[in-house]
Amino acid sequence: MGDQEAEQIAMILDPSVDDSGRIAALEQISQVDPEMALQLAIRVSEDQEEGRDTLIAFGRELARIASSYRWVTEFEIRNMSEVAFNSYCENLR
Repeated sequence: MGDQEAEQIAMILDPSVDDSGRIAALEQISQVDPEMALQLAIRVSEDQEEGRDTLIAFGRELARIASSYRWVTEFEIRNMSEVAFNSYCENLR
């Protein structure tokens, strides 16, 4: 893992970073390592302390990545917040 990728991962997982920056970092990682991006989106989507808008954004982004890379399993999203899960389902293609 390079320094830039490590910085992007830290940014995605940092709730003090604005949502647009976190999503932009997730989009960049998804172009290089879609599996890592899926796992990061799931991890943030499980955090019950994240704001509603953040959970919606990460659910939407998870759907985008899953639609173009691979479907996620029920097991993988079992702990996802309801808000993120609804956003994920609404945005699947």
